[in-house]
Amino acid sequence: MTKCKMMKEKKKGFTLIELLVAMTVASVLMGLALVSYQGARKSARDGKRKADLEQIRSALEMYRADKGEYPCGEARSTCRGTSDPFGYNGQGQGYATSKDDGTNCYTRDLENVLRDNGYMSNVPHDPVGGGCSGVMGGFRWGYMYYFNTPGRDYCLYARLENPPADNGCSGCPTRPLTDYDKNFCVKNP
Repeated sequence: MTKCKMMKEKKKGFTLIELLVAMTVASVLMGLALVSYQGARKSARDGKRKADLEQIRSALEMYRADKGEYPCGEARSTCRGTSDPFGYNGQGQGYATSKDDGTNCYTRDLENVLRDNGYMSNVPHDPVGGGCSGVMGGFRWGYMYYFNTPGRDYCLYARLENPPADNGCSGCPTRPLTDYDKNFCVKNP
């Protein structure tokens, strides 16, 4: 056999180096695709959270137009007789939506007030988990409702996975930001 013929016969497959290079390139491309996919999912969930808070805000504005004030719970003396007990100890503040299993965080929460009074038939929940027992970090993922002056103003809170530089929370109570790890707010207009 001649030398040329022997070299042609040996060259039937890929070398180990060629296989390793191809596998490395494929792994890098898959890693980049996964990171991009995860980022897109986070952005989509954040978009839903912002839209959810806007829906709740719209319902709160309808409530105010009808009753003359925002929901504030029964334990508040500044409410003008539109008392609708909900929230932590009936004070009208805290988690806005129920737990993942549909039960309430409190005896009643803002979700009940809006649904029972006909302002929202289906109150949205955080896409990762709702209310005070949400998955992936428990209370971090539920929407919250707080106010400075009962019946006159409010702030709705959520936790975004990619928070903006301006979180919209200036002038809002800080407890949900510090104690409950919220990082985005929507206020009454």
